[in-house]
Order: sequence, then structure tokens, then C-alpha cells
Amino acid sequence: MNGYYREELIGQPIEILNLVPPQIQGRGDYLESIRRAGVLHFEEFHKRKDGTVITVDISTSLIRVGNREVILGIDRDITERKRAENELRLEKERFESIAATVPGIICSLRLRPDGSMSMPFASPMIQDVYGFSPQDVQDDAAPLFAQIHPGDLPDVYAAVNKSIETMLPWHSEFRFRHPVKGEVWIEGQATPLRESDGSIIWHGFIYDISERKRAEAAEHEQRVLAEALRDTAEMLNSTLDYGAVLDHILSAAGRVVPHSAGSILLIEEESARVVRSHGYGKHNLGTEIMGIRLAVHKTANLRQMLKTRQPEVINNTYSYPGWQRFPATDWLRSSVGAPISIQGEVIGFICLDSEQPEFFTPRHAERLEAFANQAALAQGKAQVIGRGRLSFD
Repeated sequence: MNGYYREELIGQPIEILNLVPPQIQGRGDYLESIRRAGVLHFEEFHKRKDGTVITVDISTSLIRVGNREVILGIDRDITERKRAENELRLEKERFESIAATVPGIICSLRLRPDGSMSMPFASPMIQDVYGFSPQDVQDDAAPLFAQIHPGDLPDVYAAVNKSIETMLPWHSEFRFRHPVKGEVWIEGQATPLRESDGSIIWHGFIYDISERKRAEAAEHEQRVLAEALRDTAEMLNSTLDYGAVLDHILSAAGRVVPHSAGSILLIEEESARVVRSHGYGKHNLGTEIMGIRLAVHKTANLRQMLKTRQPEVINNTYSYPGWQRFPATDWLRSSVGAPISIQGEVIGFICLDSEQPEFFTPRHAERLEAFANQAALAQGKAQVIGRGRLSFD
């Protein structure tokens, strides 16, 4: 091990092997340390005969040979073990460095035989994706599962159970209630392995897909809007029944802007009269709503749209100043409207209402404006063919 023959070492001081002087100075101190410990265990660097350095694991104890107390030392060359440990440490550091830069969680999830779950390893990105630290879920992953959206949790468990039954990779997309970000979308995929104690451990990757989901939703909404506008344009070009066209516009708007009730009003002198409506029938108010006339300059939201020629969102009809309350509309709590304009002149309004306060957004208003433009086209076509403004009596 040291490169010496036995005969070369007998009678030599121990310093012949030590790379550096012993940390314990003096033979008496050294012996006392062994007596206290019983077996003194430590590691040192030894210098071989050829000058190379090795790491040695040393165990020393005191034994008696006749009347003499002698030191028994057992040396083991652990150079290769130390090299392997160092390489493993460096590899772990490299992995952790990479994991810290990946835009998602590299993790392991263990399902124990008793049904409990833990996450023995999770990269630091778990804090960003889930709002938990690795230590929070290292022994118990239940707090993490508790934040999965209740509507998606059954599907997540079903995917886990399928992976258990088939030992094929797990994959899920689900909503997660992040403690800081609010509701986010998560996608996860991992490969299962069965452990000797009956546990199953999945190694995989989990990441936030909220941006992708928003993009998909926006693309879907844009496609639905385009289809609804195309359908309305086709009807506008195929019929002279303009009342039916306006009914279709209200219906098509509902495919893009969800609402509880809707109406189209046309301005007649100083008033706006409801000429088309839907959604009131379920409250037996269909006839009553059709008899409503609103003084434009006394109705705050209509007056604002007439002035700005821009859509108007009302978050809460109960607190909105100047909201005209009628028995037929008192059940509605929020509203969005858009002016119907021809060559810069506002001739009417299309309004959608919801039973929920703070339901509508500026995006809803922007989409509704597209249907208001189609209503204007319907009126414009009537004027072109010489019928003047539409009559719905």
C-alpha cells in the first residue's frame, strides 16, 4: 500500500509515512487521546515511497503485549473511494446548477405503501412553480396536493392510478392555486419505478403552462369570434328580415361574450327604445322589457356612449351612478354596452347584462363593439335600399 517492504519500515518513525506532521503533538497526548476514545479513528494523507500521495483511513487502539502497552494501527487506502465521492459531489453540484436554471421542477414523487406521498427531491424552481420550498414537501406532499383545483384533482389521481396499474409514464394538466400568483396551469410528466419496500417513485418534470393556456384560450376565443361574425355577415347578406338579423346578432354575441340577458336599443328622438332582447323570458319579463324607453341624456351609460362613441363597462349596476332601475332589469348586476354608429352618428346601442357583479372586462367590450358594427351594417343596408331606419312595430 505504501510502496515499502516490511523490512524497510520496521524501526522507522511514523513520520516516514505522514505527509504533514501529526495534529496531536507529543506521544503522551496521542496515547491519552486513544485511551479516551478506545479506538481513535481519523483520515490522513500518506506519502508513498515513490512520492505519490494516498488518502488513508486509520484506526488506532492500545493493546498489551506482555507488560508493554503498544499501539495497534490499521490503515486502509481509501483514495479511490474519496475520488469517487468527490466526483459524485461534483456531479451533484453540476446537476443542481442545471436544475436551478431549468424553467420547471425536476423532482421525484414517492407513493408509500400506506398511501402517503412525499417529494424526496425537488429542484429550487418548486418555489416559483408551486410556491413551496423543497423542504415543505420533502416528507409529506399532502399540502401540495391540497392546492390542486378541486375540479381537476380527480383527474390527477386517475392519471396517477393508471400509471401505477400500467407502470407507464404519468401525465397530467391541471389548475393549481398558487399562494402568490393565484390560479395557474401546471403540466407534469414522470416515469414510475417500483422500489423494494413496495413504494413507487416517479422521476420527472413539472412546469407552469399558464402562458400556453392563455394563448390557447385567446386563439379559441378569436376563432369563435371570427366564426360568429362570419355567420352574422352571411345572414345579413341573405335576408331582408332585419329584425331576424338583430336577433341573430344578439345570439351570436352570446357565443363570444357570455351574459345573462341582452338587448338592442334604437334612438328615437331623445329616447332609446328596446327593439330586440333575449334572456328575459326565463324570468317572465320578455314582454315588460320590450316596453322600456330610456331618456338617453338621463341614462348615464347611454349618455356616455353617445358622447364618446366607445363601449362602456359597468361593474356593478347597484352602485353605478345614474343607472336606470326597472323591475324587468333589477336582477342584473353588471353590464357592457357598445354604441351602434353610422357615419359617426350614434343610432342605438347593444347591451349585454349579467347576474354577476364585476363580470365584464374591457376585452368583452371590444368584442361586443364588433357586433355593434354589424348592427350598424344592417341599418345601413336598410337605408341603401330605401327603407330608411328600421321599424320593428
